[in-house]
Amino acid sequence: TVAGLSGGAIGRLTGLGSGVEPCGGYLDASPGHLLEVMADLPYLRVSISAPEGETALMVYGHSQWFCDSGSEGAQPQIEGVWPRGIYRIWVASSSPGANHPYDLRFSRSE
Repeated sequence: TVAGLSGGAIGRLTGLGSGVEPCGGYLDASPGHLLEVMADLPYLRVSISAPEGETALMVYGHSQWFCDSGSEGAQPQIEGVWPRGIYRIWVASSSPGANHPYDLRFSRSE
């Protein structure tokens, strides 16, 4: 588990990788976290626990964006096969300049 503060002033990121834009939210230009996966993982779940404020989880790796803003009250998460490589992780807020505390969690159990 890693703690952080969500948000930033940028409404979207452009010019990274394939040009696919992430889901909505405000974030910083630099990722809040870097994750290095040393060997292919058949399953990994990255999730956010944020007690206040709406957040979105955005991950960029292998020239692709992965994003989840949660649904029906569920906390955002991204899960599945994670190939070896470096992943940049952002936690966005629903409004500019809003910073909400969160815990970023990692699980290899389905």
